[in-house]
Amino acid sequence: MASFQEAFTVFNGVITGYPWGERSRTRIESFEVMKTLLDLALAFMKSGFIDEPRRMFRRAADQAETAFGFGDQRTIWVLIQIGLIYQKLKGWDAASEWFDAALNAAMMRYGEDDGIQISLEEAKKARHFSYLNDEGRPFKTIFGVCGLTFRPIQLHLE
Repeated sequence: MASFQEAFTVFNGVITGYPWGERSRTRIESFEVMKTLLDLALAFMKSGFIDEPRRMFRRAADQAETAFGFGDQRTIWVLIQIGLIYQKLKGWDAASEWFDAALNAAMMRYGEDDGIQISLEEAKKARHFSYLNDEGRPFKTIFGVCGLTFRPIQLHLE
């Protein structure tokens, strides 16, 4: 339990102490830090904690919006990752709020013709989200985060 308390303290320290600022909008390092924070929150969830991962994911999502912007691809990716984690471990009902937030951000940024927006809308109907179906192709978003190309092994956290 002490190790988890230390990890939770580190998580909070990184969220508040990392120099997000304007630089985070252009530096890949800030996105890597965000991915690491999500991994840590996932470890808490897999370990059976309930309240801590929820708070951690909420703080990470809020920080992504602050650091990158509400409609930014990276923020949308963060929201989808959290949704995928909840979908896998807790079911659609727990995940849907995260996918709804990602859909709202995608609609604000990209409008009706974007593949990720279409996929998120289809997911709401099917009560399941997957990058691996053919709904909404091609994506304008998600796959070009910071000029990177995501390969299937990097689409979501394990």
